Amino acid sequence: MTTRALSRRSSPEVTVAKKYAYAVLHDGKGRFLLATKNERAFFFNSAKGGDVYPKGIDLTKEKCGGKRALPGGERKAKEKPEAGALREFQEETGVSLASCTAVGKEWTGQQYSAGYFGTSPANFDQLVKNVRDRLARGHQAAKDIADGVIKTGSSAWGMWCWRQGCLPERCSGTWTHSG
Repeated sequence: MTTRALSRRSSPEVTVAKKYAYAVLHDGKGRFLLATKNERAFFFNSAKGGDVYPKGIDLTKEKCGGKRALPGGERKAKEKPEAGALREFQEETGVSLASCTAVGKEWTGQQYSAGYFGTSPANFDQLVKNVRDRLARGHQAAKDIADGVIKTGSSAWGMWCWRQGCLPERCSGTWTHSG
């Protein structure tokens, strides 16, 4: 009888590429919403309230702060492109695109996808106004953090969501509209 030692081989690590979804809000007449990312972040939201940074964190290097972009971000597992884009748009702007016609597009072999949200020119104008209004409130919350009015993550989270007029689980604030 022969015995031999079996070595335990570790299984190779499986790396799953992140997938991203971006929202293209358009009026069917050639206009679409393009945003300018904030250059500094003063608070980050989480289920526990988040953290505040009175001096702000520079977003120009790793997060492309100051650059133009479509609102969007990382898709959740098994999330369709239009669902991810819809969720990310609402998280980034505090505005719902539920009134729009949605079409998703995912490019084979690519990590990027888009949700196209079409609406009438009049509704487009109203949605852009809503985005501007909501984000102005988010900027005020950031100013309140820099000025020491808001000192804790839960206060920043609550204040921002109160100013947004939305439920906390739907809010974050990192975008400004660029006219």
